[in-house]
Amino acid sequence: MFSFDSSSMLAVVFLLGLSGRTLAQTIDTLCDRSALPWAFNSLDQSPCLVAAALQSDCTGDGNFEIDALGPGQTYTAVDNDCQCNTVVYNLLSACTLCQGLAPGSWVDYSSACTNVDLNRYIEGIPDGTALPYWVFETVTNLPNETFDPNIAQELGDEPESGPQQGPVTAPATTSGFIAPNSTPLTSTKVSTTFSTPQSSTPVFVSSTVTHSSSSSHSSSPTPLPITNSGALPGMLLDGRYMTAVVLVLLSLVVGM
Repeated sequence: MFSFDSSSMLAVVFLLGLSGRTLAQTIDTLCDRSALPWAFNSLDQSPCLVAAALQSDCTGDGNFEIDALGPGQTYTAVDNDCQCNTVVYNLLSACTLCQGLAPGSWVDYSSACTNVDLNRYIEGIPDGTALPYWVFETVTNLPNETFDPNIAQELGDEPESGPQQGPVTAPATTSGFIAPNSTPLTSTKVSTTFSTPQSSTPVFVSSTVTHSSSSSHSSSPTPLPITNSGALPGMLLDGRYMTAVVLVLLSLVVGM
């Protein structure tokens, strides 16, 4: 159970069948699809229900309940592998939003965790549910390390991660967060290099810039040295040449 104080009777309950990792019964009174439609997976399950499903493997009896939050409350993890990860944090943040409340930061959520997993869930995914793609949003690269629903909505549901044993890892990351279909994206915190999707205009960051073709260039061209006279070297050379030509012509005139 997540640690918080709530007197509300509303809850999400996820139960596994006696035969193992098979969904037997679900109850979701926390999140209506109309409140946060982009956060539901292809099985029409809310982020609250998916979060409960992931926790069901860690309870021993296959049952897990997520209680409703009261005003000003947020979910915080207890120190175990099922809760100390950004995947469940993101799901619970969306669950919080679905209740009309603001999610807490990853730092606050994981404050009791000895070890944390970023962009992966090591316990596997039980039958009867699926992880939306947006759960791999890299919150540790975002301002205040807090879940951003706009980024999550942009990432979308597909591709989902279905039932499987063992760790579930995120696709390749970019600057800031996981990008849909490997298209480079950026967050408000930039790294020294990144790609610009579908654009021929380079983005200059630090000393290196990468185009969408992944070729690297200097961030600014090397300037040509300016002479004391204010002329570029090529212009100065042309002036000397012209002077020599004039002198030759004058000598020819005098010789005549």
